[in-house]
Amino acid sequence: MLAAALLVTVLGGPLAAAPPLGGSPMADLSLQPHARVTPKGFLQMFVAGVMPNGDQHTLVLVNPDEEVLLPVGVGLPEAVSIFGRLEKKTAPRPLTHDLLDHVVTALGAEVVRVQIDDLKDGAFIGTVFLRGKDGKDIAPLDARASDAVAIALSAQAP
Repeated sequence: MLAAALLVTVLGGPLAAAPPLGGSPMADLSLQPHARVTPKGFLQMFVAGVMPNGDQHTLVLVNPDEEVLLPVGVGLPEAVSIFGRLEKKTAPRPLTHDLLDHVVTALGAEVVRVQIDDLKDGAFIGTVFLRGKDGKDIAPLDARASDAVAIALSAQAP
């Protein structure tokens, strides 16, 4: 396990995630003004890092008490994007996640939170929650878990 001091210096933005094998706790999905509160049935997790794993990469999520470690397989583009965001480095030209960040901002919206809802057929299913410039919640967006994490890191959203 990672030491607490290492968690403070290495971890990126927070991420709300469901327990990996616990079904789909979809209760309380409304975006409350206090969106940094973890929805009921979910566990707050942080990005501990991205590690190479053969032809794939593994995104490692951990809860603040270091009791739950969730490895998530990700592709190279997602790994590069997540690692760059953790290290606060930018590419010379916008990557796909950077483009999505710019689109959300240009539309006057903000990322409120992301979550990992389920594990289906070996793939983690995520959701991105946006709020419009008028303060109204935008419909939840289906996303791959790795894309949701990359978006949350840049938005500093849970």
